[in-house]
Amino acid sequence: MHSRWLWHRGNWWTWFGGSNTGDTGYVSQSVTLLPGTAELSFYVEQEYCGNAGASNYLALKIDDTEVWRTNGSDPACGELGYRLVTVDVSDFADAEDPTAGVVPADSIINVTITYNSTGLANGNYFATLRVKNPPAAAINIPVTLHVTDLLNDLYLPLILK
Repeated sequence: MHSRWLWHRGNWWTWFGGSNTGDTGYVSQSVTLLPGTAELSFYVEQEYCGNAGASNYLALKIDDTEVWRTNGSDPACGELGYRLVTVDVSDFADAEDPTAGVVPADSIINVTITYNSTGLANGNYFATLRVKNPPAAAINIPVTLHVTDLLNDLYLPLILK
């Protein structure tokens, strides 16, 4: 698929395709999505799509989850000009409480991290809680969400009388 991917308000332009033998490419960026409703908008053009149909595709992934895809069977194939694509990415927004604050020296502040496993398959999901620490480097704290089938992994305390 010959696709040119253009961020209208940015400094990046990416072209995927142009090889008769097939190719694979990607671009990536680390972004923190704040709690609440979040949307990602970008422009894409599919002037040339080739003959590979659905196996010739461009996909957008967040945390290894595909959130948008177009392919050689898309009605936009063969259309000259960029089209705006907007994707709701609210499910990937970070949720911490508090989201900001100051911790005096030799003090403690509790931070609650809220997970939402709705729609997730069983498995481990990894993230990083980043604590800004100016003028020093940020502190990265790994966090893990373990999604499991509750019926198979239900643990109750043993109470003896």
